[in-house]
Amino acid sequence: VEEHKRKKVDTAKKGDLSIKIILGELTNDVDMFTEMDPFVIVKKDGVEVFKSKTEHEKGCFPVWNQLFTS
Repeated sequence: VEEHKRKKVDTAKKGDLSIKIILGELTNDVDMFTEMDPFVIVKKDGVEVFKSKTEHEKGCFPVWNQLFTS
């Protein structure tokens, strides 16, 4: 019984990660003369794993509706 208590058991399950990026509600428009070209970057442990398409001139309310799976 003591041996079992000292043994580390990895119970984490590996599987797919799915992220759906739907829309953005940005608070500041940083482009003075045109609309912003927003995009989303998702990082895991500091490494980029997903990048959305750029929504050209969509300003503060971009819509992506993109599903990423790894």
